[in-house]
Amino acid sequence: MKQKRTFLVVALLVAALSLAVGYAAITKNLAVTGEASATTDNANFKVRFTGTPTTSDSSKVTATVTNELAATISVNGLSTTGDTVTATYTIENYSTELGANLVVESITNTNSDYFKVTASLAKPAIAKQETTTLTVTVELLKTPIDSQTTSITVPVTATATTI
Repeated sequence: MKQKRTFLVVALLVAALSLAVGYAAITKNLAVTGEASATTDNANFKVRFTGTPTTSDSSKVTATVTNELAATISVNGLSTTGDTVTATYTIENYSTELGANLVVESITNTNSDYFKVTASLAKPAIAKQETTTLTVTVELLKTPIDSQTTSITVPVTATATTI
């Protein structure tokens, strides 16, 4: 009886090993290869002027947001050296996934003999759904003896980032 049992155990082991070797001999490995790419879509990056700008002296400076990407400033009544006014604009990053890096580019001021124009950002990097402010300052450098004007452009470049 013991011999029969041993024979049966050995036979089962031989059968199991034969199945394993047979299975391995007919096994195939499959693989999926390829590539993926992503492209930019400007519709995902949304930065805009928003709200109503504030000014330091409403009798001398008017500031408006004309559309999401443009705002204006109009300064009148500066008369004495050092007279200074400011306009502060809110910039919103209403992107749902992208942050924004903001840079004030080269400011245009066509009459730098009489006017100094500067601009500063409260936060140059804003996360998604965050805001910052842009303050534009106009200063009269010397007292004019006749009327003086200047044309002002303050370009702000917004670059998408994954912050």
